Amino acid sequence: MKGRKRHLLVDTQGSVLKAKVLAANTADQEGAKQLLQGIQAQFPRLRHLWVDGGYRTTFVTWVKEQLG
Repeated sequence: MKGRKRHLLVDTQGSVLKAKVLAANTADQEGAKQLLQGIQAQFPRLRHLWVDGGYRTTFVTWVKEQLG
């Protein structure tokens, strides 16, 4: 889909748990933050996140502050 970014939360087997589609001009880190909003209530057993190398410094700090 041209002009869109898709952010996905998947489990270790690749099953999609949550998806967020945003405008292509949305920064990757901002899209990931939107995807993870409310994630603790939806998936209380979630303990680890693996992310692409594009999600560095400020995003990692945000995850630690917001999600522990």
